[in-house]
Amino acid sequence: MKSILLIEDDFEMGNLLKFLFEIEGIHCTFPNDFIQETINNHIIEHNPDIILMDVNLKQNNGLLILQALKRSKILNKETKVILTSGSDLKEKCLDAGADYFLLKPYMPDELLKMIKN
Repeated sequence: MKSILLIEDDFEMGNLLKFLFEIEGIHCTFPNDFIQETINNHIIEHNPDIILMDVNLKQNNGLLILQALKRSKILNKETKVILTSGSDLKEKCLDAGADYFLLKPYMPDELLKMIKN
């Protein structure tokens, strides 16, 4: 069973995504805050296959979080990182180390295809 760490500060969107993943048989953890220490602890505890993270978080910035994760070498080499944003930040996200970028709004099928590959 695949597992996802969802880092999304829109609570309603996060719950919808979590429900979608559960329907698809994908385990999803969804932390209450997005400070680096909390995210690191979730990664250590759950060892997710995928991190799905919004770039523009109220408490933090997804690009900065990803850069810190890459520097710390806390991520498993097989862990995929998908960054999302309402602005086209594809180049910045890929340069920061993301495996994929999704421009919001996106279709659930598009996200699931990325996750299942």
